[in-house]
Amino acid sequence: MAKLFPHLPFVDHETPMSWAGRLAAFHTHGPVLPFLNDLSIPMKDLAGGVHGAVERLCDMANQDPEPVLRNAMRRRGDRRIDLRGEKVSAEFLTGLVTRFCPLCLLDDEKEHERPQVTHRHRWTWMLQPVRTCPLHELALVERREGVWTDFAHELAVIVPEVGAQLLQISKAQEVREPSPLQGYAVERLEGQGGPSWLDQQSLEQAVRATEVLGAVIAFGSDAKASDVTSDGWDAAGRVAWPFVCRGETGVRDALGLIGGASPSAKGGKPLRVRDFGMLYAWLSAPKLTKDPGPIRDVLRDHLVNTTDVMAGTKVLGKDITEPRLSSITSLARSEKVHHLTLRKVLISRKLIPADAEERSCSMTLVNYKVGRDLAAAMNRAVAFTALPEALNASRPMCGSACNFDPCIGVIGVQK
Repeated sequence: MAKLFPHLPFVDHETPMSWAGRLAAFHTHGPVLPFLNDLSIPMKDLAGGVHGAVERLCDMANQDPEPVLRNAMRRRGDRRIDLRGEKVSAEFLTGLVTRFCPLCLLDDEKEHERPQVTHRHRWTWMLQPVRTCPLHELALVERREGVWTDFAHELAVIVPEVGAQLLQISKAQEVREPSPLQGYAVERLEGQGGPSWLDQQSLEQAVRATEVLGAVIAFGSDAKASDVTSDGWDAAGRVAWPFVCRGETGVRDALGLIGGASPSAKGGKPLRVRDFGMLYAWLSAPKLTKDPGPIRDVLRDHLVNTTDVMAGTKVLGKDITEPRLSSITSLARSEKVHHLTLRKVLISRKLIPADAEERSCSMTLVNYKVGRDLAAAMNRAVAFTALPEALNASRPMCGSACNFDPCIGVIGVQK
């Protein structure tokens, strides 16, 4: 079989499609699609990391396939992708959007007189959490042509600018350091470890949990995930990083910070919805197709231990039979007593302060077990006026033998 000559080597930081585009520019001075067609390599197969397509291109170009396959993002069923030993969803990648650093491409041009031969699309630019160039500390540019070949990320088409034009583009980009979350994602794909709580999850779980947690902290509980920009997700990851680095303890601290606002200052939604916004919406979605990881268990435990939960309700996919706290309203509903009467009894027993009468029963939390036992006593109580008939005794005899609570009646009889 004839080989492509002269040899144009693959560069370790580029994608297989990037190399194919450079080969096309080098050998034919044209675009990548007809070049691959001439080699009987389907472009979708090469972009999708199909081993046969990658190996055929390597064989034709006299290239060791191992480094090329290492950077291939192999698509499987159900929109899943194998990437350097990690299994991620298609949403973890940039999809049809092409990201690039103009200064990196400008540096590439020093290697050849024709920029199309040297402009390389880095594999890390295809990762959603990678939004900053670590070399030039510049926010990456995002582009989409709106054509069917966007999936190929062909730089010769999407980024036709060269030389001074690239320099001009760079001046419009924000100068910033890469986020720690970005660094963690890339290092993990290169075989390095990081914070243990994150390492125990899949990479996508770790990144998603960090970004959504940070978005609620940074933008508030009213923010919607669909409204957060790429730069917004970058900022969210930076905000949450100090918390997730400390594992569950740090995440619980972040949840306490989010839910620390006064409930009375907010709207009429349930506490877990209005306080935790998109984080709760994501983790409670009925059609949650991807396992979100341990963040759901941490949030559930936090809700059960700090907010109003009615016994028997489902919180983030798990039935809660004995919550730690319940509001008076929830207790009254689950134990079948009147909420106002229950509040009076709790006040009379000094289990809640007297000024609780000035607040809504739904906003007053009590220990669930204490409230449940008290509600059970209320259900067993007999009105004092009905006691003589119940015991077949006179009223004076009943009065001397019984414990009486003015709120609920007789709650016990002395032996």
